[in-house]
Amino acid sequence: MNEISIKSLNNLTNLNLIDIRANYLYLRGTISSAVNIPYQALKSYPNTYLKRNFTYYLFCENGIESKRLSTYLNALGFNTYSIKEGYL
Repeated sequence: MNEISIKSLNNLTNLNLIDIRANYLYLRGTISSAVNIPYQALKSYPNTYLKRNFTYYLFCENGIESKRLSTYLNALGFNTYSIKEGYL
């Protein structure tokens, strides 16, 4: 399981941040530079959105869905981390 704290992200640069929440939540506010790819779209079509030679940092509202999706995507050979505690 790849998880990372928001504090640890502050030490990294050039992050590929993905907000997996529904679009209406993304539009209410998100982390700067994050792109919105809702959970189900990313789970159903990961090859459309991700490249295997990049690292991605996923977040949802509270960290539960991003943890589940990160585990799934890593099993497919992608390099993802779930941001602990999520957007809240």
